[in-house]
Amino acid sequence: MYSVGSSISGSDQDPPDQPDVVTSSWEEDAIDLPSVTADDERTRAVWVSPQGVVRAEEDEQRRVDVEVAMVVTDRRILFVARGGDSPPSGTYSLTYSDLAGVSGEGTELSLTTTGGVVWRIPLPEDRSPAFQTVISHLNWLGALRSRARSCENNVELATGEIREHAHALDWQRARRSYEEVREQLDRLICDVQLVEPVTFEELAPELTALERQLERAHTRLYIERAKAALAMGRHLIENEEYDRAGDQLREAQEFYDSARDLSDAVRRSDAFQFGPQRELQDDLENLGWEIETVAAEPIRQAHEAKIEAQFLDDPSAALDCWETAFWGYGHVLTLEWDDDGRNFAGDPREVQRDRRVAAERIVALREQLAKREWNTGADCQEAGDDANALNHCAKAVDHLERVHELATEFDAGDPSAIEGRIGRMRSVVDQLNEHVAGGDVSEDLQVDGETATSAGFVRRYEDAEPQDTAPQETDEQPESTGTHASTGKDEETGDSGEPGSQGGTGEQSEQDDHGGANTDGSGRSRSGEVAGDGDDGADQPSYSRS
Repeated sequence: MYSVGSSISGSDQDPPDQPDVVTSSWEEDAIDLPSVTADDERTRAVWVSPQGVVRAEEDEQRRVDVEVAMVVTDRRILFVARGGDSPPSGTYSLTYSDLAGVSGEGTELSLTTTGGVVWRIPLPEDRSPAFQTVISHLNWLGALRSRARSCENNVELATGEIREHAHALDWQRARRSYEEVREQLDRLICDVQLVEPVTFEELAPELTALERQLERAHTRLYIERAKAALAMGRHLIENEEYDRAGDQLREAQEFYDSARDLSDAVRRSDAFQFGPQRELQDDLENLGWEIETVAAEPIRQAHEAKIEAQFLDDPSAALDCWETAFWGYGHVLTLEWDDDGRNFAGDPREVQRDRRVAAERIVALREQLAKREWNTGADCQEAGDDANALNHCAKAVDHLERVHELATEFDAGDPSAIEGRIGRMRSVVDQLNEHVAGGDVSEDLQVDGETATSAGFVRRYEDAEPQDTAPQETDEQPESTGTHASTGKDEETGDSGEPGSQGGTGEQSEQDDHGGANTDGSGRSRSGEVAGDGDDGADQPSYSRS
């Protein structure tokens, strides 16, 4: 679980050799070791202090005047008191994890516990090499325990600093606070792992909790970074800046993935979660849901607009909804940020298909509205209201320009034919605009090289607008998707799926699946073409000579 991020620094001393002999000032049977140690506990050294030991706590000091044997094992230090020749009369156990410091210099050995108690044992003047090895070993353990206590304080401080810097969005300082303490902790863990025969768990069990505490703070740093990127992404989506929003959502996802990976360092080996661990996992799960919710917002809006359009009878209102759906599906594709579609708000192929369907409906509706606007312009111009005629005709051109745009994007219909029609209609609009600006209703107008007065200058589409309800299906004329689109209904049809499949001009062919009686089979109307859409030049934009 622990990572060793650095080797032992130059200031660290090598651990001393471990003594395999038991030294004692008693006879071999002076102390019954099995009576004071566990079966699986290994004794490393024993010596006797005839002067006893001193126990000091704050201002209180107590001396044990009887002989005391100090037993060093691979788990703890034992003080065994004897009275004369009797068996041990008292035993005190000091585990290594309870040590706060050791000092073996001079004439006594001083052991300080984490509770503030100090044990002082006189040292003999004549010390054998084996005895000196034991003292060096205890000094080494004391140094590690002192560093562990210092590291505990530093982890606590770093945790607070990381939290404060994260709230201030100062990610670099937060990261620096983590790295400094992480390096110190790694170095300590490495040194503790070198100690034999004392195990890591016996010497510094708190390092596990310290590492989890530090990594929780580190994980939360990435959670906060992901939340900040997500908030910016949500703001950009609301303002329809989808390219930048995609970058922010991608960044939020990356930070979320990092936080999820880092959370493994704080997970218990038994997979049981409680307290801070459970809270951290809950926050990670909530963050994942938030990212998916924000990423799904465009497709949610697109689907809602699509459903609403299907129940609208007004072509203009239905068009607004279909345009919203069309752009929404496009934004979803813009927000895709990985190859496996994770957190992608839907199957890309389905989104592309829905976008194409929306484009088909837009084409059909705009062709219908273009016809309506042009005919309204013709009525206004016939009534002498040239200004309103100009306004309606210009709107008709705008509708067909959008049809041309979609036909070009989806490679549908005949974009060049639509472009030609738009050019002829725009010519009529330009002539009408000059006529309105001149203010002289008697002024002759030039259209395609011919002279016309203002009366009847704008010719109507053939017939009038089609009815808003779908025609009855017959064997000769299948149901038209263009009619359904005019009512906003999203029904399955037998069309090719191409937007503007009716030639992209609002005209229909006798042979296609949409039906159309007034066509010549080429996608061109036999009569009543808008703005002079004729083959031989005889069928020019409508006008009447005075």
